[in-house]
Amino acid sequence: MRRRTFLSASAAAAAIAGIGGCERQNAEPVPPPPAPPTPEALELPSADDEADSSNAVELGDFEGVATPALGASLIEPVDATQSQAVRSLIYTKALTQGAWPAPPLDDSLKALISQRRYWEIGAADRPVPNWPDLLRAPDYRHLESFAQPAAEEFELTAEALTFLAERNSFQFADRQGVRIFGLRGCALSSPDEARPFASAHALRVRTPGHLSCECVMGVWRPADNMIAVFRASTTPSASNMFKALPAAGYGASLLPTGKYRYRAGTHKASDPKKAQTGALLMDQDYVVLRTTDDLSFDPYQTGDVWTRGAAHNIHSTGRFRDGPDVFDSAGCQVVRGYYDINDRTRCNGPWAAFRRDAGLVDTSGSPTAEEAPGAGSFEYMLLTGQEAALAASKEPGFLEGYFRLRPGSSGQSVLDYKQKLSALFPDIKLAAVDRFDSPTSFATLILHKDRQGEFASVVTEPLA
Repeated sequence: MRRRTFLSASAAAAAIAGIGGCERQNAEPVPPPPAPPTPEALELPSADDEADSSNAVELGDFEGVATPALGASLIEPVDATQSQAVRSLIYTKALTQGAWPAPPLDDSLKALISQRRYWEIGAADRPVPNWPDLLRAPDYRHLESFAQPAAEEFELTAEALTFLAERNSFQFADRQGVRIFGLRGCALSSPDEARPFASAHALRVRTPGHLSCECVMGVWRPADNMIAVFRASTTPSASNMFKALPAAGYGASLLPTGKYRYRAGTHKASDPKKAQTGALLMDQDYVVLRTTDDLSFDPYQTGDVWTRGAAHNIHSTGRFRDGPDVFDSAGCQVVRGYYDINDRTRCNGPWAAFRRDAGLVDTSGSPTAEEAPGAGSFEYMLLTGQEAALAASKEPGFLEGYFRLRPGSSGQSVLDYKQKLSALFPDIKLAAVDRFDSPTSFATLILHKDRQGEFASVVTEPLA
């Protein structure tokens, strides 16, 4: 079968290498055969197995939970008049599987999904995910007026993080001694997958993706402005995206950049064999982007839809027999690492250090007390590597012109923005509170659709 791809011309394909050998027939010493795989390696799961349960986690979190009231005046003009031909569909109603219109899947893709799971498909036939051009991506388009970073590599410091937080009106309660952050499209400059607390770290701007971890997550200690960084992913994995297509993207989604509240707890708590203790669980309502008919989150496409999100937790990537870079995420924010097969309180790799640095485990490595729903005390700031590079380089145009509002922003600037939104759209009823919440996210999407037609994003400039 001819290779199917959703890639742009610049996308890269994964390569698979095989190792073989034959007996040597001369007098030269014969090298010893490779050691057999360890019992642990033979027991490694498939990422497709994890995708099954990860999709179910997001779906399960919707059960019995109503979408916050947005008012009929907000819902009707958006949902009742849009068809599947409308790009960047905005769906504000309560979620049920397949509730929003979606283009039909390509027949060959539909057949492929029904026959095999993602990593069971041969490399020549496996659909390849595509990250859209930066001028189409919802977390990047707002940066088009700024020059590209002067260099791919940059030095991340607390000063740069503070600048970004202030210019996005992110106010931290600091109930914990640390702040969690993520940089979408970013990598450590060294080959290491984790670096301990230091005043600065060398990072590189990358293009986000869905086949390997192309992001950085970190722990920021504001008391002394020390930072620890880890290889991570802030985007869904390809296997989860593939699994969600028959349900019009219901089960995998992209978390927009912003600031979010989390609580300490156990990811996949209902499954003792897959539970991840000492994790962080999303503890608020929010909006996400879904793709219904391909493996690309592109708001310009007819098959992408903005809806309410659920269960975008922070946990480990896992370790799988499908390949060393393969990770599991239905939209969760994941750090490289994995749990012991027989002890789901113990983990390995960068995730073990992340849990320690974030205060999710005690000195013995045991998970700290879980927090009740609604009582989350951890705060997570998600931005892009490009924004971090521009802040670190102190490019004059960026320093002067970068002021943004997005989910998690708060303060007078948000209150002013919501008042201006209400003046532009009198039928939209927004609470007079100074938080950029889920209803404000939906209203911002409507603003962008009204002004830009096809494109929508929850990231915005303050209104004049």
